[in-house]
Amino acid sequence: MFKETVQLEKLRQKIEDTSYEAGDKTDYLSYGKPSPEQAKQTQALIDKLNAETKSAQAELKQTLETLRTQNPQVIEEWVNYHVSLLNNIINENSAHKDAKTRKFVAQETLEKWEKVRAGEMDYVNINWHFLKDYKDYVRKINEKSEISKVVQSATNQATSVQKKEEKKPFWKFW
Repeated sequence: MFKETVQLEKLRQKIEDTSYEAGDKTDYLSYGKPSPEQAKQTQALIDKLNAETKSAQAELKQTLETLRTQNPQVIEEWVNYHVSLLNNIINENSAHKDAKTRKFVAQETLEKWEKVRAGEMDYVNINWHFLKDYKDYVRKINEKSEISKVVQSATNQATSVQKKEEKKPFWKFW
């Protein structure tokens, strides 16, 4: 895997993390009933996180623009990495109650990655609820990652999770 591909993914993750943390702190302000001092500190942190998110988004946009002209195969590799994992999710055979929703969310996410490939989008957020395993998996990306191994490993992981889900007694819904 190209080192630039790993850098793109780490930058995408930075945007995701700072955006999530800002949202979490916003929820704290809305529902946590902080003291006036805590609210002031939290708002300052939210502003800082939002600025970091915008800065990282601008950096990602600029990096993608540069790569599109100088090294487009990096973007192809990055998109293919995600698309291959999402295709595994879409092709899963699962009896889990949320399987249809999971496949729908994976399909929507895949369509967004295709927009990145086409240059219509720069950033794709990964749904932490329905695509948690995918989100966790991409956090392990490094320069030694290979798409073919990623696909096989993700397939094995999904099959393992699916088998665990199928063995649960009907009354265990957690």
